Parts: sequence; C-alpha cells; structure tokens
Amino acid sequence: MLGRRQCIRRVPRWLFPTVLLCLYGFFKEFKPSEPFLNPFLTHNRSDPNDPGKGFTNAVAENDIYPFWTYSYLVAEVFTLILTDFLLYKPVIIIESLAYLATRVLLVAAFGLLPMQLMQVFYGIASATEVAYYSYIYVMIDKKHYKYASSFTRTAALLGRALSGYLGQALYSTGVLNLLGLHYFSLASIVVACVFALLLPNPPKSLFPCSGSQRCCRNLWNSVVSQLKQAAVDLKQFYFNLHLLKWSLWWAVATCGMLQVGNYVQSLWSDIASESSGGSEQNHRYYNGLVIATDTLVGSGGAFLVSLLKVNWSIWGELVLGIFSVADCIFLFTASATSQLWLAYLCQILFRGSYSFVITIAT
Repeated sequence: MLGRRQCIRRVPRWLFPTVLLCLYGFFKEFKPSEPFLNPFLTHNRSDPNDPGKGFTNAVAENDIYPFWTYSYLVAEVFTLILTDFLLYKPVIIIESLAYLATRVLLVAAFGLLPMQLMQVFYGIASATEVAYYSYIYVMIDKKHYKYASSFTRTAALLGRALSGYLGQALYSTGVLNLLGLHYFSLASIVVACVFALLLPNPPKSLFPCSGSQRCCRNLWNSVVSQLKQAAVDLKQFYFNLHLLKWSLWWAVATCGMLQVGNYVQSLWSDIASESSGGSEQNHRYYNGLVIATDTLVGSGGAFLVSLLKVNWSIWGELVLGIFSVADCIFLFTASATSQLWLAYLCQILFRGSYSFVITIAT
C-alpha cells in the first residue's frame, strides 16, 4: 500500500491534465473526412456507392463556405473576451460540442440551410480553439510550459496528419465511402467530447464571485479591463513602426492561409471537373494524402526555424519578402493550372513556406 502511494507521488502533477488535453487534441483533429469535405458536398445524393449532399461547386463556394469566415470572426471576439473569465475548460467543451454539431449536421442533414449552420458551428469551433492551447497554462507550473506546449501541439498535428493518411487509405481502397468517412469523424469527435468533460477544473477562478450579481459585475470588470488594455496596446502598436509592420504582415498572412484552407478543396474539385470533361464523380481524390503531407511539411518548416542559427532581426524581413513572393507564385500556379497534381504540390509548398515564415514572425 505504501509503495503504491509512493508511486503515485512520483507521477508529476502536471502530467495528468496534459495527457488528457493531448488526447482531446488528437481526437478532435482525427477527422479522416476533413480533406474530402468538398467532394462530399458536391457528390450526387442519389449515388448508391458514394452519396453526397448534391450541391454544385458554385453553391459550396458562394453560399456555404463564407458562413465559416464570418462566424469565425464574430466568435473570435467573444472568445477573446470570455476565455479568461470562464477559465478555459468551458470554452474547450464549447469547442468540442461545436465540432460535434458540425459532424452531426454533415451526416444527418440535407439542404442549404443546415449546411450553412454546419459552417457556423465549425466557425465557432475554430474560434474557440485558442482555449485548447491556453488551458494548460492555468493548470501547471511555469517550468513545465515548454513540455506541455510541445506535447499539446504535437498531439493536434499528429491527429491531423494521421487522419489524413488513414482517410486517404480507407477511401482509395474502397473500405469507406465519403459518408463512411464522416461517420468515422463523428465517432472521433464523440471521443474528444468525453476527454473534454474529463479535463480537471482549474484550481481557482481568476474572477472569484459568489452570487449572480457579483459574477456579472466581475465579468463586466473583466471585459472593461481587457478593452482598456487593448486600447493601450493599440496605441503602442501604432507608434512602433517595426511592430506595426510585422503585425500587419502576420495578420494578412494568417488570414490568407485560412482563406486558402477554406477554399482549396473547391479549387481541386474545379480542376478535377475540368480534366474529366465536366464531371468529377468518378475522379480519384488524393486530398487526404496532400493535407496530411502539408501538415507534416508545415510542422517541419516550423521546427527548422528553431535549428537555424540566424539573426532574424537582420535577415527576417528579407526572408519574409522572398517567401511571400514564393507563396504568391504557388497560389497563382495552383489557380491557373489544369493539372491536379501540380495544384496539390503548390498546396504542400505553400503550407510549408507559410509555417516557416510565420514562425519567424511570431
């Protein structure tokens, strides 16, 4: 009995919440259907072997995907204000439930409005992801931040990469069709929800309160405090030209990457349709392979920055300029080519280049 207690004491206190958070991050990103969203939306509903939602590519581009962009923007504002007050775990639960709603609508609902609502939930999930990367900092000591951050980010990247390769294998071999992949993703999100609920609560609130009036007052004070700090930061930001320049580049680059990620599958479907004489129904997709590979290449690009002994304060702007031009070339080539393999290659190069330079900018 004594030996068991000593063994338990030897287990670092920071390890348990970190492991649970890593498991949550892995399963929330383990979505084999994610690379095949656009083909699923545009496949015929009546196809007995591979049924989809039956939308045209133009409808998906113009009437469905934009709902993710704007819902992400609105949800991000509320997330930044409420995350600290709610102490992360409730926001993580909101993220998991939003992902769950996204998957349920994809497998069970038909029609334009449910698919638009699906994108709204996906935007909420994307915006609340910040809690996943921040939760661990209120649970462990500072000396463990480096390890915990590395583990949580690796878990999410590993889940995304492995699910891409697995989804490609299952779809290419005919083990699962597009609908089957989405059921697989739904099951993975259910598991993620369980781990989100199992996460331990933070030891104390940053805004302790007793009674609804005091809670509302503390929340209001928190919002006012954050807005005041944002005003101070904004003033300093505009007077620091170096910071202004780098921050604007970071914001534009990140928004560009998100938009490319949102519409790149639609581009691939257009190219596939053109190359097959106006129909992509029987086209062989390699979206999973490409997205999994661009995830690994992107993480490799970020890791490369840590290995290079370069004075980025001197060479950073030149490198950012060169790689920004290269990214423009990759995107233009992908948009202009009629060869799907070339568009795939441009996506991998674009994500690798972006991850490399965004790490420098950060």
